Amino acid sequence: MNIFSACVVAGLAAGTALAETIPLVNPTFSDDLSSITGWSRSGPGTITTSSQSQDNINPQPPDSNFNDPDDKSLLMFGPRNDACSQQVTFVFQEVAPRLEGDRWTVTAFALERNSDPLTQTFESLDCQLPGEDPPAGGERAVLQLSFRDATGTSIASFEQGITEASLPRSQWTQISATGVQPPGTVSVRVAFFFIQRTADNQDTFADNVRENGAIRFDNVGLEVFPGNPLDRTGDGAVDAFDVADFVDEVSLSAAP
Repeated sequence: MNIFSACVVAGLAAGTALAETIPLVNPTFSDDLSSITGWSRSGPGTITTSSQSQDNINPQPPDSNFNDPDDKSLLMFGPRNDACSQQVTFVFQEVAPRLEGDRWTVTAFALERNSDPLTQTFESLDCQLPGEDPPAGGERAVLQLSFRDATGTSIASFEQGITEASLPRSQWTQISATGVQPPGTVSVRVAFFFIQRTADNQDTFADNVRENGAIRFDNVGLEVFPGNPLDRTGDGAVDAFDVADFVDEVSLSAAP
């Protein structure tokens, strides 16, 4: 058996390991709207739970893996002021890490209603923050998976962003983020962000595009797959790139 065949056979064997489902507290956001048990919150925006029946959202997220006892979901929106600034509002929950090289995937369902979708990105010439080129206003949401060290600092993060054009309106859509656990990880964080870039009220165009959108999330899932030692590039698959990396290492070690 040659090197390539050996790598493929071993990689397939390692890849058959079953995923571990990581339990989250209140993954369906079904408790009292004032506490949202299990989730920490930060930022100036509004974070609450919303009744899908009252919001005229039907059906609930189509995921039979969850026993959702009611029709609530997480609702997030910004402070909606006229300040020339970026407002970041987020909720998060942390769990214990597993092993270096393990592959984590977080999934959730997201929804924008027809009546209050995220505001489109637009140019705001009178309101520019440092480093912006071009300056812009608008709103976006993010599902983020991050790995954090002993100081709580993120050492690696993976995310899926949502903008005004990302989702079909008034329809639950599954989103996800996947990342490989790096060395030094002390905790793994799942977070939802609502980012509102407010425009200056002197900007003529911005006055016609108010930041008044909202985003809803529900049915959060978290899984971890055992790392594959043959996945040398850390992309979650054993392929020709991993073989090439291995061959390069062997060639270098055999060089005089």
